[in-house]
Amino acid sequence: MKHRCFEIALALSMVAAAPAAPALAEEPGPRIDHYETLSERGGVLKHGGSYVRTMSKVTGPGRSRWRVEVEWPDSTGRIRSRQISEAEIGTWAPIWSRVSADRDSAALAVVQGRVIGWSVPVAGPTRLIDQAMPAGTVAPEFDLEAIAARPLVVGYQTTITSLALMGELQTRRIRVERADTVEVAGHLRDCWLVTSPARFAGDSRLTVWVDRRTRRVWQRRGDFDAFAWVHRLMHP
Repeated sequence: MKHRCFEIALALSMVAAAPAAPALAEEPGPRIDHYETLSERGGVLKHGGSYVRTMSKVTGPGRSRWRVEVEWPDSTGRIRSRQISEAEIGTWAPIWSRVSADRDSAALAVVQGRVIGWSVPVAGPTRLIDQAMPAGTVAPEFDLEAIAARPLVVGYQTTITSLALMGELQTRRIRVERADTVEVAGHLRDCWLVTSPARFAGDSRLTVWVDRRTRRVWQRRGDFDAFAWVHRLMHP
C-alpha cells in the first residue's frame, strides 16, 4: 500500500512539473489552430466564442512525444480554461495531462499501464483515480488525430477508446460515410465525412470532416435532439 501511494505521489509530481521542466526542448514551428465555436437551435447558428489549439513535438532525454495545449479565453481575453496533454508518437497513447479551469480541474499520469491522478468536476467532490488503461487507449485531446490517422475510405469503421481529461474512459464507434466538402476561409476542402453515433442516452452524435490529402480536421459537429454545437477551423 505504501509503495502504491508513493507511485501515485511521484506521478502527480511529474504531472505538476512537466510543463516547466528545463530539460525539454520543443521543436520550432508548432501548429497553432484557431477554432470558432457555434451553437445551433431551431436552425439558427449563434457564435459561442473561440479557442486556440497548439500542437508541437517535444524532445528531450528519454523519448519524444506530442503535446497539445488548448486555451479558452473569455470575452475579455482572460484564459478561463487551459488543457495540456502529452501522447506517445505513433500510437497517441497517454503520458500525462492536466486541465485547469474556473469550474473544474484534473491531473492524470500513466504509470505501468495504469491511469492515476485526481479530478474535481463541476458538480461533485474530488475524485481520486487509479484504474487500468486498456491497450490502444488514445490520450486526451488527441482523439481527432487518432481518427484522421486511420486508413479512411468510404465504409471504413472501427472503435476508438480515449481517455477523457477528467479521467473517464470513452469508447466511440466511427464510420466513414462518404466523400464531402467543407468551406474553410472561403475555400472548399475535399474531406472524408466521418460519423460516430451517440454512446449513451443524452450523448451527442458526432460528425468530423477530415481533409483527404492533409488529414487535418477542418470541422466537427455534435448533434443532440434539439441542439447542435460546431467547432470549425478559422484558417487553412
